[in-house]
Amino acid sequence: MKRSAPEPPSSSDTTDPEPELPSSSADRRVAEHAALSQAARKACSTATSTLVSTVSRHALSKTISFSDLATFHSAAKDSNRRIPQHDFVTASRDRIVLSSKFDYVSPKDISTLSTKRRRVDLDERQEAMRHRARESVKIVGDICPRLTLRELTLAEGVLERAVTDLRGTHGEHVVQSYKLVPRKLGAAEERPSLVIGIRLLSEIPVSVASLKKVLNHCWRDGVLTVDEEIDEFNDRTLPLTECGKVAKSLGNPSLILVTRIPN
Repeated sequence: MKRSAPEPPSSSDTTDPEPELPSSSADRRVAEHAALSQAARKACSTATSTLVSTVSRHALSKTISFSDLATFHSAAKDSNRRIPQHDFVTASRDRIVLSSKFDYVSPKDISTLSTKRRRVDLDERQEAMRHRARESVKIVGDICPRLTLRELTLAEGVLERAVTDLRGTHGEHVVQSYKLVPRKLGAAEERPSLVIGIRLLSEIPVSVASLKKVLNHCWRDGVLTVDEEIDEFNDRTLPLTECGKVAKSLGNPSLILVTRIPN
């Protein structure tokens, strides 16, 4: 009997097998936590990382740059393609903490509400801070006439958005105080830059995406720190609220944001 020729191998027999993906949600979280840990170590070589249930947590140093924060944010956005998540920044004890919450369900973003609705939502203290922000910008403009209208307009926008839109995960207002300082940042500068300092409550995670949106053009250049010895940004110039004082007494210094308006 004549034998039939063996069938040629199918393409599925000749191609390399696909790499196996982690099979369970827990395995995927472990894999993504490892990737985020690597990003955290790029931002701070001494970062310590822990995976607590669905939260990838990374404690960095006392001070990080916006560039460091952007590195972690980009890694979280990339990881989000595989596991839905949202990344946050806060201060805990004497360190900046970055975290990403896996399978995060975001509440309605306060920044998407209408201006009128947001104004109603603000309590009296926050509304007063918005008014002071506008007044502060006007005063600084009068004191330092070499600042441009564009710089003053950008500064007012940053402060108003910070007071209105920077919130904790449960809608808490986190801005305690702020200050505008015209200052030359280098000997080569012909005129002062406009520097902004904002004191935030510690131990309340703030969305990095929201922070980036609030800062807008200022996202490129600045730092976050728990160092209380920054020139011109201290307890006197950036006063603590009662909540901030209690947190500090318990060993949790405020998170201070320092940036400058691009000129």
